[in-house]
Amino acid sequence: QPLALSPHPSTPTLLLTHEPALMPHPNQAGLAFKRAVPTSLDRASYASCRLYGWMASPYTAKVRSMLSYKRIPFTDVVPSAMQLRLTVKPAVGRVIMPAVRLGDGSWRQDSALICDEVERNHPDRPTRPPGATQRLAASLLELHADEWLPMVALHYRWNTGNADWAVSEFGRCAFPMLPSLIASRLAQPVADRMRALCRVHGAVSPALAGIESFTERLIGTLERHLAAGSAAGGGPQPYLLGGVPCRADFALYGPLWAHLYRDPHSRAMFDGAPHVVRWFERLHGH
Repeated sequence: QPLALSPHPSTPTLLLTHEPALMPHPNQAGLAFKRAVPTSLDRASYASCRLYGWMASPYTAKVRSMLSYKRIPFTDVVPSAMQLRLTVKPAVGRVIMPAVRLGDGSWRQDSALICDEVERNHPDRPTRPPGATQRLAASLLELHADEWLPMVALHYRWNTGNADWAVSEFGRCAFPMLPSLIASRLAQPVADRMRALCRVHGAVSPALAGIESFTERLIGTLERHLAAGSAAGGGPQPYLLGGVPCRADFALYGPLWAHLYRDPHSRAMFDGAPHVVRWFERLHGH
């Protein structure tokens, strides 16, 4: 059967309806988020950190977008296969992206934990909504994006015409000094392991038609939601809950931009969603 908007009965349904902006629109003078109150004695700074991850990585895109929005200076590192093996793996225990090396030499891994610490230790330009309802909505949407959209991302990268491009992209990043043909062949085992995750995440027949139907509805819902605008601002709504981004924006942006929009074969899915594309651009560049 086709997947519903929530592909598991225990997962809250993703439904973005047009309601008055829950987060302040730029035209709403005097309204701002409350700063997150530090809850830990650990005040590790992310300023001048090094973010290790490829553009093709959705969770790296999530962290990059939040660091950029927070205006925290950082160095974007596209790690080669050697760096992943000799630098990242000894530091965090496995080859994985993203990984962040702080200025004090300590390391962080896991996008949700990184974003938690960034919000706690860098409270300027807060991304935590001001009310309980908004915080719940943002958390549910982030959970949905982190745990359920990998099924969508994997399907469109490995079960469609994007696969050959992805192998080439992996080779370009992992083996930047080698000719593209050789680099792609060396990257093929990594691509095969990623493709195998389709089965782990359920991106296999007979679920594929449901995944594609769900994805089309998700993009359409986002487009209508962003185009509708806020009751106070009058124009298109810049972000999911109003005038500034929240964690849900970064989480949804990650897989939709890094996989579906950036991968060339699936980019046409956004031809009829110009407000979603502009939302990508805001989250990518700030």
